[in-house]
Amino acid sequence: MIANTDMIANDFKPFGYEYIALDGWINDGTDHNENGYTVRYKKWQHDFAYWADYVHSKGLKFGMYYNPSWVLRSIADDPSVKIKGTDIPIKDIVHPGDASKTFEDWYMVDPSRPGAEQYVKGMVEYYKSVGVDLMKVDFIRLFDDAYGPAATETFYRWMREAAGDQLVLYYANQKNRNHAAAESQYADMIRASEDWRQNVWYHTSSRNRGQVQDNKWPPAYNLFDGLVHLSDLSGPGKVVLDGDYSVLSTSTSAAEKQTRISLLAMAGSSINIGDNFQNMGRNDVYYKNTEILDMNMRGFVGKPLVRNVSDPRSQIWTGRFADGTTVVGLFNREDTAQVRSIDFAADLGLSGDNLVGDMWSHSLLGRMSSYSATIEPHGVKLLKIGKLFAEPSGGFFTGPQPITVHSIDANAQIRYTTNGTEPTADSPVYSGSFVLGEPGLVRAKVFSGDGQGQDAQVQLLRTSTNAVAQLAAGITAVSAPEKGATRLELPTVPAGYTIQIKSSDATAVIDTNGVITQPDADKTVNLTLEVVRTADGLRADTDPIPVVVPGKRPVLSIDGARYPVGAGDGDVDGLEAANGAYTLGMTWRSGVLTEVRLKAHQDRQATLRNEMFTGPVQIYGAGGKGVGHTIAGDTLTLPVRSGQDYRIVAQAVVSVDASQEAQKPGSTLPVKVTVVAADRQAVPATSVRLEASPDWSVGPESVKLRALTPGGGKGTAEFTVGIPKGTPDGKYQLTAVVSSDEWSVRVPVDVEVLWRNLALRKTATQSSLSSGGVPARAVDGNTNGAWSAGSVTHTDFKDQSWWQVDLGEGNQIDQIAVWGRTDSCCVTRLTDYYVLVSDVPFTSDSLAETLAQPGVWASHQAGPPTPVTRIDVGRTGRYVRVQLAGNNALSLAEVQVFGGQ
Repeated sequence: MIANTDMIANDFKPFGYEYIALDGWINDGTDHNENGYTVRYKKWQHDFAYWADYVHSKGLKFGMYYNPSWVLRSIADDPSVKIKGTDIPIKDIVHPGDASKTFEDWYMVDPSRPGAEQYVKGMVEYYKSVGVDLMKVDFIRLFDDAYGPAATETFYRWMREAAGDQLVLYYANQKNRNHAAAESQYADMIRASEDWRQNVWYHTSSRNRGQVQDNKWPPAYNLFDGLVHLSDLSGPGKVVLDGDYSVLSTSTSAAEKQTRISLLAMAGSSINIGDNFQNMGRNDVYYKNTEILDMNMRGFVGKPLVRNVSDPRSQIWTGRFADGTTVVGLFNREDTAQVRSIDFAADLGLSGDNLVGDMWSHSLLGRMSSYSATIEPHGVKLLKIGKLFAEPSGGFFTGPQPITVHSIDANAQIRYTTNGTEPTADSPVYSGSFVLGEPGLVRAKVFSGDGQGQDAQVQLLRTSTNAVAQLAAGITAVSAPEKGATRLELPTVPAGYTIQIKSSDATAVIDTNGVITQPDADKTVNLTLEVVRTADGLRADTDPIPVVVPGKRPVLSIDGARYPVGAGDGDVDGLEAANGAYTLGMTWRSGVLTEVRLKAHQDRQATLRNEMFTGPVQIYGAGGKGVGHTIAGDTLTLPVRSGQDYRIVAQAVVSVDASQEAQKPGSTLPVKVTVVAADRQAVPATSVRLEASPDWSVGPESVKLRALTPGGGKGTAEFTVGIPKGTPDGKYQLTAVVSSDEWSVRVPVDVEVLWRNLALRKTATQSSLSSGGVPARAVDGNTNGAWSAGSVTHTDFKDQSWWQVDLGEGNQIDQIAVWGRTDSCCVTRLTDYYVLVSDVPFTSDSLAETLAQPGVWASHQAGPPTPVTRIDVGRTGRYVRVQLAGNNALSLAEVQVFGGQ
């Protein structure tokens, strides 16, 4: 008790937490006063008065668990115990012989008996007198079962009259008759769902999902259902819906933790910490989000869009502060990612653009009139929407912090304070970013212009250590990618943190998403990584970290030093290698290493790596004699002596011949693989196959080559590769694999796929314009269908809306790809539409007239793109149109027209 109280007082009170509450079974708490009121929790040494004094001494309030309708049997059976202010024995207000009016170790008070009112009120008054500030009254449903709803309402009224405004009454395990009418009238707080069970997600969302009820306990089995079902009861000055305590340490999912805290805040619930000083761990940061706690302290109460727990719109919550700033919670209760969208005008009644901020990362997302995002499973996006935004909007103070205030109106007059007081007409005028030198609360307010009266704030609290910076400082290396890797593996970070690439000095090789584009030769890329604590968005950077990306060109590694093999055919000699340990020479044919020449300058063990060593090789020393060696995979180990020369010669040389011209999707490519017995050894019979991307076709599956005679024997295997339609532009790799019974050689070759998008950045028009969705967005090269990405067109809601592009000149059109909007609200708007092609301009807005226009080619599409529909055309054209058959808004993410002159 002391340790937990001290933890809350020292670590959480500065964030607004104010109660320490004893909660739990208390049937063995038999120590009582002369009026039968239990004086201590169970058999604890100290009584309630002691703990109330201790908690108050820490600047906190004290809550306890009990039920004034209970009388312990051992107390009631003592005839000397009288009801306060009377000579009535307590046993006179209970029914010892009636099992329906008893509960385990308790009798339940009969409110019709003389003295019952004094007993109930006396208990509430007693606990008030010893310093109790909150009483959680549990198992009320049993009293209701025993005596009925009228008696229950009387019981509620007695407690309210005794509690006054000095004691918070919290009702749990209640029946909520008539949709909690009596509870709403007499309680300060009521439980919205069944008790905490198992883990975060089980109690928050998944337990008996969809089962809600009135007139019976529980109203719901999980928190989400309960808060939705009872959401019509809550609001400023109304009863608070409580979600029970949270034990965040029972989950490893940052998304689930953020969802639980966000949901409690959106519903105006209390936020109760169920983790203790022993298991809190890093979960404290979820409880310390200053933006979310500000919602609680300002009395914010939101509502779901609908009160039907089976409707996905119940997973979108909205609410508004007194100044007009809006908060939106986009939740995802599902086990798969879901798109959640909100239209500011239609759903929130907001006009024009607003600034949108993320309340977990404390960052400004931009200026928007709607928002849509794909929410991860069990996740949430908590948004603050308004005309004024301060950045960062909260968090931990770890040093002088730049503060920036953004306004939707560039000409708005904004005044601010740094001491937490409300700005006035005499406060400083904001003219640009400034530095906050110490922890505190910055408040800003619009005094004139769009958003007048709206405010924003930044609350920064001191933290003794910057855990994120410490974590980032310890990350000094990144594992080098293997040759051919397409994505960089980043260092792992503890649960509750993420790591990402913040900057790269060679984004063409490693971009900030970690995607690797293999360079021709080895390339060192310097990366700065960013570590983010998911609970509050606190972030820190690593120092620049060098990462070597292996190039496409083969490399010979000698004792760890790397030397690139040239393209085509070539030779090189006289290279100083491995810090002067060798003089190196190499020969290559068609970019494949065929011979290595070494002159050793030290006695040592040489270790060489290259694909050449996966096939048969011969090593020649002084006088052309063979030299002992070992080979494992692509690694050759060779003992060398100072002053000696060594030749390492491939016995089977493999080359791959494929056109270096760009290939078109849907085409076929002939490939020839040649094997040559290049030196003194015969090459045994081999099997040749060609590896390609999984969806590409290769025929035949393999080719058998006969044994080849030494000194130039040659065998050839021919293949045909099919490149699928719709293959994105880019460079792809084919790999020839030549295998005998004892060895295998792999030789890669690049194939470029390129299909001209004739529509890219050409002139586009549309029938009307809405919400800033200009027609050029559909030819900007960005296929992202989320409205929030800023690359989706939008017309008005009208009959037969259309969009079209002028390719500039007539072209052969092979295929048209239509990419639609992906926001869940709007996917089906693009149904029942036509794709039209013409050599001459379209002459009408009417779909019927356009279909009848001579020379117009048309393709009808009944369903929406998912997210793309590809339509084969096979004719010439200059003008391409997409047109709806019905009445709707037309939104397109991208229209690609593939072909050539």
